[in-house]
Amino acid sequence: MDDADGEDENDDVGDDSDGDLGPIFRVVALWFEPGNAANPAVNAEMAQLVTEVPTYKLVPLIYQILSRLGSGTPEFSSAIETLVFRICREHPHHTLLQLFALRHGKRLNSAAAQKAYNCMPHLEEKVQAAQSILDQLMARGSSTLEALVKNTERLLEGYIGLASIKRSQEMKDTKSLAFASLTAEPALVRSFPDILRRGAVGPVNGCGNGVL
Repeated sequence: MDDADGEDENDDVGDDSDGDLGPIFRVVALWFEPGNAANPAVNAEMAQLVTEVPTYKLVPLIYQILSRLGSGTPEFSSAIETLVFRICREHPHHTLLQLFALRHGKRLNSAAAQKAYNCMPHLEEKVQAAQSILDQLMARGSSTLEALVKNTERLLEGYIGLASIKRSQEMKDTKSLAFASLTAEPALVRSFPDILRRGAVGPVNGCGNGVL
């Protein structure tokens, strides 16, 4: 990864300043290039870097980073999982929805979509990798983070259930419907205020990383 090695030494990607994020974006872009992603030396270097870089600098790249879960060599995949775990643990409100979306990738509502999914085994690897990260957040995070993961999952299950409801003609003719009447789990509806509460966060250190 010669281009990254040639960056100005003052642009330390592990620096805690809130200045230009360009250097870290450049390093991640270089890492994701096929030749570098398959290079053992590059992955060994990045495996160390992902444990040190302030995670708030990587939140804007969460979609690109999550897209690499469950892909590449074992060394590359391990470094990505370590990075995703750190970002999700320290910035759950910015990342959990995207992580759950990846985990739900196999929940398809048509035979054609299921057939296409079955023809792409790498998608299953991504689903499993996302589930692994969620399991780690539950096991290794604080009680606050564990509750947030559980409640976010319940909320998303409620949305999925709502989206799958087949509307009757009577429902179509009704201008307003109580959400509780549409679900078989009224307790889920009653718990929505707790699920949606965003104020229960862990302490924030000087690097801008919330620790949950």
